[in-house]
Amino acid sequence: LATLVLRREFVEAAELLRRVARVDAAWPLSAHELTAAIYYLLALRRGARGSDPDAEKRQFSVFPSCDDPTLHDLRAAVPAALWCYLESPTAVELVARQQGYALLFENGWARHRNAIAQPGFICLASRDVPGHTGPKKAILAVRGTASVHDVATDVRAFPAPFPPQQDCEGSNAWTSVSGTFAFAGMARAAQWLYDETAAALIALAMGGFEIVLTGHS
Repeated sequence: LATLVLRREFVEAAELLRRVARVDAAWPLSAHELTAAIYYLLALRRGARGSDPDAEKRQFSVFPSCDDPTLHDLRAAVPAALWCYLESPTAVELVARQQGYALLFENGWARHRNAIAQPGFICLASRDVPGHTGPKKAILAVRGTASVHDVATDVRAFPAPFPPQQDCEGSNAWTSVSGTFAFAGMARAAQWLYDETAAALIALAMGGFEIVLTGHS
């Protein structure tokens, strides 16, 4: 019975995803076919991991180990990524203040909550705390997949030019990278995130804040 219920939930979720993502024309799979594909992929991944549990460890063993100062900075950024999933901006503000940060602005709870390619995020800045002598920090934390609209962003996997051409040319270019591509959903979300936060992050950097980017895919 549990398997049947799970399968029905998969079918319903797949049908909703197809409608929200508007992929019917480009990817004409029925909800049942999509559900079968998901189950098949899960089985393949589970089988591969079960037959070779150390595969991922070997895959990443070629990369150098992380030094202690970098590891310390990474560990400090981890909590902010998790705060993106709290139930409200008020909850984020409460927890952030306990850790010496103030919530500057956010997205993902009320405004644009049901929008595709507009991921939830929080922007925090360290507060003046007596006895604290470290650098001032501003954190931009981006929430990972947390809604069907986020999934709709994820599945738009056809290639799209990224960064946009206009961002690679002229005196205001923020990158010299060109001729590259990204998944269309991710590219659109990244461009929206840049438009929403770039001006504030630049102002914070000019004000002496160290900018920290964190979050989930």
